[in-house]
Amino acid sequence: MFSEESYFEYLAFHVTTSFSKAIKNTDYDKLDYLPNQYICELIKKEGFDGIKYKSCMNKEDTAYNFLIFDEKKIEFIKTSLHKIYSTNCSYETEMINH
Repeated sequence: MFSEESYFEYLAFHVTTSFSKAIKNTDYDKLDYLPNQYICELIKKEGFDGIKYKSCMNKEDTAYNFLIFDEKKIEFIKTSLHKIYSTNCSYETEMINH
């Protein structure tokens, strides 16, 4: 069995991995995103301010995206615009046995 702390770490890893996957603009892929929306609502309901997850747009694996539930809780200090001319995302699916 998982301890409460290791279960949270396990869950956090899989949630952020799911958020990091690129989503195509098709109806099928929008349905695939519904579990992420549900998980977001649960996390928000538990009182968290947001989610930090790795960006699939950075090959060095050093960039992060932030999902903030309430923009009133943050202060913008500096912003910048990045124009993306091409992308190449790939990922590997691993089966998890419980």
